[in-house]
Amino acid sequence: MKEYEMKQDRSIRLTTHFFPLMALVGFALFVPTPGANARPVVASDNASDAVYNDGWQTGDNGGFGFGAWTLSTAGGNAGFFIGTSKGNGGGGSNGIDTAGESFGLFANSNDNPSALASRPINSAVVVGGTVSFGFDNGFVDGGRAPQFLLADGGGVARLTFQFVGGGNNYSVIDAGGTQNFGNGNGANDLGQYTDGGLSGTFTLTGLDAYTLQVTRRAPSFDPSQPIQTATISGTLAGTSGSSITQLQAFTNAGGGGGTGDFFVNSFQVETPDVTVVPEVGTLSLAIIAVGVLGACIVRRTENE
Repeated sequence: MKEYEMKQDRSIRLTTHFFPLMALVGFALFVPTPGANARPVVASDNASDAVYNDGWQTGDNGGFGFGAWTLSTAGGNAGFFIGTSKGNGGGGSNGIDTAGESFGLFANSNDNPSALASRPINSAVVVGGTVSFGFDNGFVDGGRAPQFLLADGGGVARLTFQFVGGGNNYSVIDAGGTQNFGNGNGANDLGQYTDGGLSGTFTLTGLDAYTLQVTRRAPSFDPSQPIQTATISGTLAGTSGSSITQLQAFTNAGGGGGTGDFFVNSFQVETPDVTVVPEVGTLSLAIIAVGVLGACIVRRTENE
C-alpha cells in the first residue's frame, strides 16, 4: 500500500511540474524571433552612394528599389551635379547632405532654362506606405519654383511640393489646386522662405488621399528661428486611382551662380506595418525538447 502511495505521490509531483513547463512551451511557440522588421523599407537612396562618385548622369542607379535616373534640360544654362547643399541661398545653411553630398540641380540663365530629374519606384506606393525626401531651395526668382513631385507611370504629377519665388509660403499642388502651408501660428505653419533645408514625409492614406508632413530647419540668415513641422492633407491630382511609381525633381529657379541651386536627397519608400509571423526559435525548440523529456518521465512513472 505504501509503495503504491509513493508512486502516486511521485506521479503527482512530476505532473505538477510538467504542466507549467508545457504552458511555457506554448508561450515560447508564439514569441517572434527577435530582429523582425515590422515596417519594411522597399527603396532607399542618397547622394553619397558610390554610384555618384563621378557625378550625376542619366542611367545612374544608386541605392535599391528604384530604377535608373533620367536627367533632361531645356533652355540654356541648366544641369545636374553632386555637391553640398550648404552653400545655396545666403550660404552656411544646415543643408540636407549625407556624408557632405546632395543631388544638385541648376537653371540660372535668362532664357527660361529648366532641369528635370526623374526615376521610377520599382514597387508602387501602397495605401499606408510612405515616401521620405530632403528638399533644399536656394534663392528663387519671382514666379519660378523648385519642385519635388510624386508621379504616376506616365509622369503625370499626383502631388507637387514647391516654393514659388516672390511668395510667402511653401505649398503643394493637388486635386484642389494649390494649398499653402501657413506662415503664422496655425496647425500647418511651416514659416516663410528658408535656405536651411526641409525634410518631407508623404503618406498615402487612401487610393487618392494623402498627408504630407514637412519639417524645416533654421535659415542661415537667422539661425535662431525654431525648427517647425507642419502637415497638409488632401486629394491627389492626376488620374484617380493611378499608382505612384515615379519621383521627380524640377527647377527653373534662376538665381545667380550657386545661390539659386536646388537640392534633393535621402529618398526612402516604406510599406505599411506588417504583422510579425510567430516563428519557432532555437530557444523554443530547446524548451520543447525538455517538455517531451518530461512527458516521457511522467509516463514511465505512471507505468511503474
